[in-house]
Amino acid sequence: MAIACGLPACAPFAPIGTWIKDRRCAGNAVTTTDSVQRDVKQNTSSAAARYGWKLIAHDEFEGPCLSTAWKVYDSPDAYGIAIRRPQAVSLADGQLKITSRRNVTGGLAWRGDRLYGRWEVRARSERGRGYSQVLLLWPKSQNWPQDGEIDFSEVAESDRKEDAFSVHYGAGNDQVRTMISGDFTQWHDYAVEWEPDHVTVYVDGEPVFTTVNAAAIPRTPMHLCIQQDVGPLPGGLPPPDASTPAAVTMHVAWVRAYA
Repeated sequence: MAIACGLPACAPFAPIGTWIKDRRCAGNAVTTTDSVQRDVKQNTSSAAARYGWKLIAHDEFEGPCLSTAWKVYDSPDAYGIAIRRPQAVSLADGQLKITSRRNVTGGLAWRGDRLYGRWEVRARSERGRGYSQVLLLWPKSQNWPQDGEIDFSEVAESDRKEDAFSVHYGAGNDQVRTMISGDFTQWHDYAVEWEPDHVTVYVDGEPVFTTVNAAAIPRTPMHLCIQQDVGPLPGGLPPPDASTPAAVTMHVAWVRAYA
């Protein structure tokens, strides 16, 4: 069973001074370019292409270092189970990679909080018990769960055959949630559309989850987070065991934001 993100998944952030210097650079393709615009239009598995979303920011992870548009985690997770270190985050082969080794893992947050919008991420997850790919929107306020959380991918099953999508809300951490089956070791395009009257999640351009519950829809600015969680965590993510590979990597090809 896939898990909910639980307590503050994206907090605390690493102070700038704790970042690994060779992973910081000023450019690295975080503004709109003609080539990315063409790819968005031609990518038939993209929700953006299908619905004509307007590209406003992106990162293709093709540079030699991670853009300063990102904050990299350098802290324990919310449950004290794992340590999130910048060393777990790397760029190689035109991809962002988060590599977990036992209880050491990683994650990062995209700067630029927005009230409503659309995001899309192309990602895949290697098999491995005890680790979960997570794509989410997290509140700028850090006031969780009252200000909400939108999880638009949680791949927690060791065989990567199930993905979960959920919206957390309210002081009691109420949830609206669904799951789908598939092979999530393969590349997929995950998108979330957050508007005042709905939240919709898409996989490869197809809507897989929607809520119009007014109480559930977040009402404060949020930002994108990408992380690989480590179990055991409430909700069903078990700990790594003897069957778990020594290293398990989450792969991200690109990240894009739309108006």
